[in-house]
Amino acid sequence: MRLGAALALFVPLAAGAAAHAGPLAPPSGPVSETGRFGPRTEISQEHTPGNASSLYVISLPGSYYLSENLNGVNAKNGIEIAASNVSIDLNGFDVRGLNPPPPLAGESLNGITANSSVENIYIHNGTIRDWGGEGIDLVVNSDSVRIENLRVENNKGGGIWAWTNAHIVGCITRMNEEDGIRVDSGSLVFGCTAVDNQDDGIEVRSNSVIRNCVSARNGRNGISILNGSLVEGSVSEFNGMHGIDGGTSGVVAHCVARQNGLNGVDLGIGATVSNSQASSNDENGIEISAGLITDCASYNNGGTAIIGTVGVAILGCQSARNFNGGIRVGDDCLVLNNVSEQDGLGGSVGAGVRATGLRNRIEGNICNASDIGFDIDNAGNLIIRNSAFGNVVNFDVAAGNRYGPIVDLSGGVPPPVLGNSAPSVVLTTDPWANFAR
Repeated sequence: MRLGAALALFVPLAAGAAAHAGPLAPPSGPVSETGRFGPRTEISQEHTPGNASSLYVISLPGSYYLSENLNGVNAKNGIEIAASNVSIDLNGFDVRGLNPPPPLAGESLNGITANSSVENIYIHNGTIRDWGGEGIDLVVNSDSVRIENLRVENNKGGGIWAWTNAHIVGCITRMNEEDGIRVDSGSLVFGCTAVDNQDDGIEVRSNSVIRNCVSARNGRNGISILNGSLVEGSVSEFNGMHGIDGGTSGVVAHCVARQNGLNGVDLGIGATVSNSQASSNDENGIEISAGLITDCASYNNGGTAIIGTVGVAILGCQSARNFNGGIRVGDDCLVLNNVSEQDGLGGSVGAGVRATGLRNRIEGNICNASDIGFDIDNAGNLIIRNSAFGNVVNFDVAAGNRYGPIVDLSGGVPPPVLGNSAPSVVLTTDPWANFAR
């Protein structure tokens, strides 16, 4: 199994959170006068006066900074961005709303928002918390937003919400009442931590990338992706629903999904899952339709280790001690060179490899110490070159299947070997033989 390199990517949750957040303490000394877009302007009533819905409004392109904490008021946003090509340096300060609101006061709105289409926005280096809406809400057709080194927490809406082609880098979102991070298509979420949010931890739309992130203890899915997106080098654990959930053509690589309330990894048609581990999830470990699962490990799940619905290749995977069984496939699947150990012992009758449909090729697998080694429920499958040792029933194959000879190796004791040659003791010369003991 080639999981060593993958697991080396991961760090404990607490350490990851500390590493991604960056220094949030306000710098000492004078504030620099130049920034990403030229000379910097202080966010203040003098330079960025507000309006009826926002404490401060940035209406011109340029670089802006906070020189002190921003405290929210009833029924207003903290900062409204009304221009493109804007950089905001929070300078380590707090942008703080009113959640929960004090007695006799109403709620604040969003911490930082845009009420019109803007692009090329950069927000970094501070904390945004306790707002009545989102911490950052830039979902009104914003484009090319970069949000970096922020801590966004305890907001009544979501944490960080942006639109297309967003980059969310090195941020922590926690204890928000909706999604921790939500971005639209063509976006990158890198090195972020999303914990204890009430909806999804991290949600991206189509053709996006999530890399080197941690999502834990969120109320719904840890990580949610739409069509054609990639999740790599990430950990999703202790979430209320799926660890990693997605649509069609998603890719999951070098990830860990553990102790989630539903499946560890649950993807749609055309997905690929590689070099990943799913363990101790309440339902299944990994489940996809019409795709590829390769070099994965699935252990101690409450359902089945690996499920391929239709047209799935499952190659070089390991499963052990899953309640309902090891590998289960429907129609038109390839199950090749996998290992199942002690699967299905908790269910009514579980199998190391089970085929419920037609036209599957089951080849070169090892199934040991389960209720049934190979359980082939329907006709029209090919079963060759497999080994089943120590199961209650090694092979349970319905009529109408094609299979190589099943050779019983339980009789007799082969002699020892010491030297350079020995005669065959496998009791057959058929290259397609299956073995049982």
